[in-house]
Amino acid sequence: MRLPLLLSLLLSSWSASAGVKVAAPGLTSTGVEPRIAAFFSEHLAQQLAHRGLGVTTAAEISTLLGLERQKQLLGCADCQVELGNALGVQAMVLGTLTRSGSGYELKVRISDLEGGALAEGSRTAPDEERLLPAVTSLAGELATRLMGPGAARSVGSQAIFEDRLNVLTVGPILFAVGFYGLEYERVLTDLFSVFVAPQWLNATFARGFEVTGGARVYLFGEAPRGLYVGAYAVGGAGEDGPGFGLGGELGIQWLLGDRVAVALGYGHGWRAVEGYLSHQGTFPQVNRVRVQLGVAF
Repeated sequence: MRLPLLLSLLLSSWSASAGVKVAAPGLTSTGVEPRIAAFFSEHLAQQLAHRGLGVTTAAEISTLLGLERQKQLLGCADCQVELGNALGVQAMVLGTLTRSGSGYELKVRISDLEGGALAEGSRTAPDEERLLPAVTSLAGELATRLMGPGAARSVGSQAIFEDRLNVLTVGPILFAVGFYGLEYERVLTDLFSVFVAPQWLNATFARGFEVTGGARVYLFGEAPRGLYVGAYAVGGAGEDGPGFGLGGELGIQWLLGDRVAVALGYGHGWRAVEGYLSHQGTFPQVNRVRVQLGVAF
């Protein structure tokens, strides 16, 4: 009975507009706070949707069926066919999230409406911070098993990079003009990262030391790769006194292979300086060009 469904899933994966329809009622949790379980349930559903599956979330299930009817069908071991038909889906996403002394264990299974496994997998993580990329990774694995390699997001083979939470880069072009520094970027969520960039200035027009810190929001792609916008603050000191400033930036960052980071960006801001960065007076406009090479890990 599962062969026709598997064939229909395969055929649907060939069409970019026709993803597999699944219902994701949420993870069953043990030893996990309800808000945390709900967050990771939603994140799992979002990641499956990003990879081309048509996902009916727990909130949508409640709206479509009503709370009492939802409880009846989800609590019935033999009612998946009825539930699937009511929701108009082909498969169910069921999983458990368990917390123990060693951390979190996540198990997820995508099954047809008769209970046959179509894709399943598991992940472990020592804490919530590492659990986030683990859920992302598992979603990519399940989608690929269910729909084939084409299930990766349009921005590229995300499954290669999803556990890269740190990026360390340098600016080789800036080295040529006497700006010696590096940048460390830390991914906090799929869309958001923070960074810090200390720099020693030994150019004809700027001498001193400064530290830039800021945050980036990735608009297309998943941090730390894709198109981003950001905001930053900079502070430092030089021969003629201290300075500080604020600015914004727009850029794009790639991860080549599994490690190499390449970034291009442009920032524009204003700095209140006494002379260590400019001789134009107070609040001169300063451009920040980001041409970086480095490693992701």
